[in-house]
Amino acid sequence: MDLPRPGTVAPLEPPRDLIAASLPDGRIQLAWSPVDEAAGYQIYRKAPGEIDLTEYRRLDRVETYTDQTDVDSLYTYT
Repeated sequence: MDLPRPGTVAPLEPPRDLIAASLPDGRIQLAWSPVDEAAGYQIYRKAPGEIDLTEYRRLDRVETYTDQTDVDSLYTYT
């Protein structure tokens, strides 16, 4: 196990059990298992026509988020 350098904080594990559910009107509900000691979460998203995942939303300590998409299509989240 690698230990953090003095003065740094070891990164937390990412959330587990991320699920996404399609909702009416182009909404996508995301939910995940919380991570102890996390101050918040960074959602990355790949929308239609995009090549890579990009930083999308920074959230406080929540366990769900509903994304209002612009177009009905396939989206990828992490």
